[in-house]
Amino acid sequence: MKKILLTSTLMALATASVASDDKHFKGKMPTTYEQAQEYLVESKAKLAEILADGNVSRVEMGEIHQLTYSLENALEFMEEEIEQIQETVERVHKGSERGTNAQVFQDAQQFLNNSDVLH
Repeated sequence: MKKILLTSTLMALATASVASDDKHFKGKMPTTYEQAQEYLVESKAKLAEILADGNVSRVEMGEIHQLTYSLENALEFMEEEIEQIQETVERVHKGSERGTNAQVFQDAQQFLNNSDVLH
C-alpha cells in the first residue's frame, strides 16, 4: 500500500512539474568536480534527513523531487569528468602499445593532473 501511495504521489508531483515547466526546478549546477562532490554530499545529507523518521509527507516528497535535480546534475557532471579521464587513459594505453613516447608522456601528465579530483 505504501508503494502505491508513494508511486502515485511521485506521479502527481511529476505531472504537476511538467505542467508548470516554466517554473521547473533546475537544481544546483556544478562547474567543477569538487563542487559536484560537494553538491552530492549536501543533497545526500538532506535526503537522509528527510527519510530519517521513516515517513515522507507530501511536502517532503516535493523536497525530495527538488533534491533529485541537484543529485542528477552532480552525478552527470562527475560522469562526464570521469569519461574524459578514461579517454585520456585509453590514449596512454594505445600510445604505449605503439611506443609514441611524446604523446604518451603528454597524455599521462594530463591523466595525472585531471585524476587528482577523484580522491
